[in-house]
Amino acid sequence: MSQEEMNQQAVLARLDRLEKQNRRIKWGSLTLFAALLAWLFTGQGTPTPSVVEAQRFVLKDAKGNVRAWLGLRGQGVELILGNANKQPKITMMTSEDDSDLHFFGSSKAGMTLGVNGADPAISAISGAGNGEMGLAYSSLGPALKLTDAKGLTVMMGPATAGNSAASSVQIVDPSGKVLWHAP
Repeated sequence: MSQEEMNQQAVLARLDRLEKQNRRIKWGSLTLFAALLAWLFTGQGTPTPSVVEAQRFVLKDAKGNVRAWLGLRGQGVELILGNANKQPKITMMTSEDDSDLHFFGSSKAGMTLGVNGADPAISAISGAGNGEMGLAYSSLGPALKLTDAKGLTVMMGPATAGNSAASSVQIVDPSGKVLWHAP
């Protein structure tokens, strides 16, 4: 083999090494660029805010149905959580002196926990029409009200339905007529 052929083979080998090195540099640069773009587009390039401010937040499902709502309502705030059928299932409301938490079931069933000023109350109603119950506090003290499916109501507590006694028990028919009371 002549000197010229050896030089030519050396140049070709060197050229082959340079082309391989060039391809590695190109692929490495492309990979680094893709990683940088992915980092930026996934939000990693911007700092996460520590506070998000708004007057209303709405949460929608994949179909665009509103499933939750948080926002201002008058002088208070309201949070509503719903189901896939666009029905509210839990609501929480506050105002200057009042706050209420409502739970809704099927049909007309539900339960409410609330505070009206300084007077707390709990009420529940059956969706099957089996009756309702309520427990409320007032400046006179606690009062309990139970109503059956036929509308017959038992009330226990201070000064029920015009009774001036410190505490009393009454049974009232659906029209409001007192059927029995003590004292």
